[in-house]
This record gives sequence, structure tokens and C-alpha cells, in this order.
Amino acid sequence: MCVRFDPGSGRVVASASADGSVIITSAFNEELDVDGSGPFGGVTDEAGTLLFRLRTSCWNNTLAFSPSGSTLAFACKYFTNPD
Repeated sequence: MCVRFDPGSGRVVASASADGSVIITSAFNEELDVDGSGPFGGVTDEAGTLLFRLRTSCWNNTLAFSPSGSTLAFACKYFTNPD
């Protein structure tokens, strides 16, 4: 539903999904990411490596990093089962 690169280094990407997951994945590229700053500036895991997963019981619509990259906020819609 939503994807955002971290603002400090661009070395990770966070995504919000309708499957109830908010994940942070490495987007590190050795040829491009020479200077890292912020909380994720030291990430050197291969691109595509899952770094963190938060499972929610809702449809995650959007997310955003704070300007410093140290906080990640997400918003979701909770669905109840009519049964």
C-alpha cells in the first residue's frame, strides 16, 4: 500500500501492506551508498534482506519516517469479522 525510503541514508525501505505487515528491508547498494547517516547509515545487508517485521491485525494504509529517520509511524484500518 505504501513504500518509503529512510530519509537519512536511503539504505532501507519501509513498506505497509494490506496483509497486516509493516516491514523494513535493506535497499543497500555498495556502488551507490558510500556515505550513510541516520539510524540506518550502517546497514550493509544485501538489498532485499528483511531487517524487521511488525505484524498487525489490520490493513496498513500508509507510513512515514520522521525527518531524522529515528521514528516510523504507520496508519491502518481495522477490519472486524462479521461472523
